[in-house]
Amino acid sequence: MVGRARRADLDPRALVAGLAPALADAPLRELGEGFDNLAWAVGDRFCLRVSKDPDPGGRRRAVERDAALLALAAAHVRLPTNEVVAANADEGALLLTLLAGPTADLVRPTDAGRVATTLARLVSDLAAVPLDAAAGLVVRDRPPAAWLADTAAEWSVAAPLLPTGEREAVDRFLARPAPEESARLVFSHNDLGDEHLVMAPDGRDVLGVIDWSDALLGDRARDLALVALDLGPPMLDLVLARLAPAPDPALRERALWFAARAGVEGVAYRATHARPSLPVARAALGRVLAARDRTA
Repeated sequence: MVGRARRADLDPRALVAGLAPALADAPLRELGEGFDNLAWAVGDRFCLRVSKDPDPGGRRRAVERDAALLALAAAHVRLPTNEVVAANADEGALLLTLLAGPTADLVRPTDAGRVATTLARLVSDLAAVPLDAAAGLVVRDRPPAAWLADTAAEWSVAAPLLPTGEREAVDRFLARPAPEESARLVFSHNDLGDEHLVMAPDGRDVLGVIDWSDALLGDRARDLALVALDLGPPMLDLVLARLAPAPDPALRERALWFAARAGVEGVAYRATHARPSLPVARAALGRVLAARDRTA
């Protein structure tokens, strides 16, 4: 997903030179583009991430917040993440350490049990972050019913572009009530999709987690949802089996609900914007909806 347009004034080479003159001539390689940011590898050890926000004030707020989130994650989460080397808040630029390795959208897990153990430890670490430590950095999530209403509106635009059978399955999901809000709030990465999980080259384990920009206070099911959507419901079950203490009985149901909602949103976006990744998104959504139907 691309989101905001690229800034016309963005010069990554000049930004690197200003942030770290010793890296001025280091090779630059574009890593990817999200809704709000662009990223480049700088040599073999560093990463430049730049906000696409055209407003300097918005860029400054985003950089300050994201730097604080990375520090919070480093203090409480055992899985490595990027560290801030230098920042240019006015330009919305962060020079970060680079987590070496492919992400899970490129190298799939080959040792499901080992990966599930690491992901369970990550989810447990996130849930143990003191909420007052995240105060002022993240907002509280909206109720599931509000997300359901927005997702239904997005789907109504995309549905005519998709096959009848898929539309019926999604319509059934959207017609059911959203789950109740969790009584327990936790600090959530909120975007543990496969593109943010750095893998060992052989796929045997997760070596790190990146991109904390969407973090919030919400249901622990949020961090399990994209595990289910991107790595499959069987991986969700393996992670749940390794969580200690044992999760509440409704956690799996809520995780699958958030996974399905995210899947519908992803399919709708890709369908309306003619993205080539649409078939992959449709398949992932189908797996999650089938898993929900089997346990309904």
